[in-house]
Amino acid sequence: MRAGPALLVRVGLLLILATAAIGTSADADLWGHLRFGQDILRTGSILQVDDYSFTSDRPWVNHEWLSEVSFAEAYRFGGATGLVALKLVVIAALLLLVWSHVRRISPASGATMWILTLVFVGTYWRTHSVRPQLFSVLLFALLLVLMTRADDGRRRGLVLVPAIMALWVNFHGGWIVGLGVFGFWVATRLIDRRLPWSVRGFLAAVGIASVAATLANPYGSDLWRFLAETVRLQRTDIQEWGSVLTHPFLVGVPWALSGVIAVLAITRGGRPRRLDYLVIIVLTAMASFRVSRLDAFLAIGVAVLLTPEIVRAWAVSHPPAREPVPKPTAGVLAITGVAVVAMLAPAVRVLRPYVGCITIGGSWAPDADAGRFIALNRLEGRMLTWFDWGEYAIWHFGPRLQVSMDGRRETVYLDRTIQAHQRFYAADASAAAYLQAANPDYIWVASHLPIAGTLAERGWQPIFASPVSRVFARAGRGPFVAVTGPAPAPRCFPGP
Repeated sequence: MRAGPALLVRVGLLLILATAAIGTSADADLWGHLRFGQDILRTGSILQVDDYSFTSDRPWVNHEWLSEVSFAEAYRFGGATGLVALKLVVIAALLLLVWSHVRRISPASGATMWILTLVFVGTYWRTHSVRPQLFSVLLFALLLVLMTRADDGRRRGLVLVPAIMALWVNFHGGWIVGLGVFGFWVATRLIDRRLPWSVRGFLAAVGIASVAATLANPYGSDLWRFLAETVRLQRTDIQEWGSVLTHPFLVGVPWALSGVIAVLAITRGGRPRRLDYLVIIVLTAMASFRVSRLDAFLAIGVAVLLTPEIVRAWAVSHPPAREPVPKPTAGVLAITGVAVVAMLAPAVRVLRPYVGCITIGGSWAPDADAGRFIALNRLEGRMLTWFDWGEYAIWHFGPRLQVSMDGRRETVYLDRTIQAHQRFYAADASAAAYLQAANPDYIWVASHLPIAGTLAERGWQPIFASPVSRVFARAGRGPFVAVTGPAPAPRCFPGP
């Protein structure tokens, strides 16, 4: 491809990726992450007693506290724009890390752009929102790069792994995957008799130090015990913990793309230089097929561990031209420059609104009018809540209005409490008994839930209703002021 068209293709692809990266949507936990991070900064401590929920029944294990502090600082400096900027910095660092890795292996390969595209698309659903998973994606890539460099004889970088694990254990629970992969990698080399004892001793020391580094968290060894009790591969009530097959087609694209590129790299680029690399990819493929939220680990594993094979496969599909490509003339460069500017100008106008707006939308999103109603009437006390809206309520109304359930799940609620809520939402035979035991002042649930159609019959006073949600109060409460006028559009974080 000639220089001018090639540049246009690269710029066009860059604009597409930039648009996708800058556009940011809120997920159900963002309100809570930000509020809890602000609380840590305000009090100087990590709270273990939960003031936001009236049904929490276990000490609060906030294993993502460092992510939340990062979010709170970004929001303090720049509001929603600061959060978007933090996300973009993490994505840029990820792409720069992978770019430097690919360029080290094959400085002039045309496959570099497409490997970066794989990383971006493969991690998209985990980096589209501002959430602690951002840091797991970056740290996992850094871990794999250090592992491959060590296999090339540059083992000094492995001394960073314990520090990485010490940070990771406080950022996000994805450190379990990272430690498992690194532990497997170390184990395969400890049994490799081709390596000198000195090298194997060094690797064993790094592995032990990395495991010990995970104790550098506010809960020490109790975090391991907590995770052993609560971590499960299947959580049927959370969509992204389901299989790839249970999601809409687009959600499965990153997994499918990673798998296709891995197969093409192996079949056309040759067998991977190390069998354990292939095992890591197969295991992450199986795990991410069952739990879709792990798909980013698969994409990064393919891009980093199979870089040589992808480069060779690319070379097979794109043999060098028989005649050298002529250097671009001044006229070609001028025309290309004008075309690039013409592409950039409208792109800037399109992207500008997204820089300062984290959009609130989707079937899970809390009802804006219900939020306005609760705020307008300054409801106080105990509110039995729909799971997806708990942290939204914590941000806007807590702690004067305490919730009954939110996205923290096992970190503050025992499994029996989570299951009791699920049965209540379904209006099964235990709903009445649970409602009496919880003794809430208000109830805010999604309109589609079976319980929403039975509460009035149970003596609860409907005080707000919309196609999305319903709010009920104990009989005799009020009077309540109705909301008027439409909610602002577009709807940006923090809402209502």
